[in-house]
Amino acid sequence: GTAHVSAVSAQEVSRLILALDPPPDVVVIEMDAKRQNSILQHTLSPARALVKHAQEANSIWKVFKLAGDGRLLHHMSNCFYTPIGAVLDVTPGAEFIAATHAAEQVGAHLVLGDRPISLTYSRVMACLRRPMRELAPQDIESEELTKSPRPTTPASFLEGLVEDCDDPKDALASGERLVKAVLSGNPVDARDLVVVRNCGSKSVERLKRKTTHGLMDPDTLEGQLFAHMPQQKSQGKCLQRVVVEERDLLLARAMQRSDAKCLVGVVGLGHLPGICRVWTEACTPTNHLKAAEYFLPIPADVVPFSNAEKWGQYAAASIGVTGTFLLCRHRPSIAAGLSVFGAGLVFGVAHQYATLMRGLEDLGNVAAVVSESREASS
Repeated sequence: GTAHVSAVSAQEVSRLILALDPPPDVVVIEMDAKRQNSILQHTLSPARALVKHAQEANSIWKVFKLAGDGRLLHHMSNCFYTPIGAVLDVTPGAEFIAATHAAEQVGAHLVLGDRPISLTYSRVMACLRRPMRELAPQDIESEELTKSPRPTTPASFLEGLVEDCDDPKDALASGERLVKAVLSGNPVDARDLVVVRNCGSKSVERLKRKTTHGLMDPDTLEGQLFAHMPQQKSQGKCLQRVVVEERDLLLARAMQRSDAKCLVGVVGLGHLPGICRVWTEACTPTNHLKAAEYFLPIPADVVPFSNAEKWGQYAAASIGVTGTFLLCRHRPSIAAGLSVFGAGLVFGVAHQYATLMRGLEDLGNVAAVVSESREASS
């Protein structure tokens, strides 16, 4: 189990694979081909990578271009680990790079155990668009058996993370100022960045130790995201299943290979409890069918649009087009007002995202200066 933004995790993975005697025949990593190619071609420092990422959408027109090209959702998904990597000065997914290189050195077969990221995006969007079917009684009973403990509140979770820092209160205050500066597009204070970087590195390793030694349920790491989502309960449940639980099964199946005498699996800590739960039954006929369904673009438990709903959408679109035409013809001033309102709403959202990107760009530039100054002084 690794942390995706931990230099120590990358060192541990490489050390383990190279130290095993006999060496492993197979190394399985939590990656798909597209993401692996992306991280292997990554030559920029974490801070410069954030600057490049932010510059792709630091204006309204660039946001519209990304949306038009169908790349906006992918761009938004990278706004989580990329800034964290810049703040901590760690390349996100460094442990997978280390595993790839170590596998090459010992002659092990590298297996990409995750499904294509495009399928995960597709299933996530299906969860957000449509509600889930009601669970059958046996599914409810099964879900109760594997239910995670209730996650802590975000505030108490963060307070627990900074316990090992030199000054926890100062670290929280610096983090709050840093987030506010990024969200508003204001200049980032280098001192706040240094405080958060020093504290953040300790917090990541503390979280790893507590999880590895059983002092914290790894489910809470993933559960923090889904437990406080504003979406409906069924959507949050669907998202957790798509993003975490389905991939737990796929990773467990990828690691159960009859052709390997010695195998090393490299996955995030958040997937460990799920993999352990399904390990003994991962390759049963039932789970074989489940795994096949997990490669479909829409989850089976998401309610599809009925024919009546589809025709209703077509009718609504036709009425909207006809109404707009009649409104433009007979009430041009009202039509113009509605057009301005709609355009203003779209531009407002694009402006907010562009502002966030400008804030992240400044964060990346400050992080690069801090990192380069530290390297020069050492």
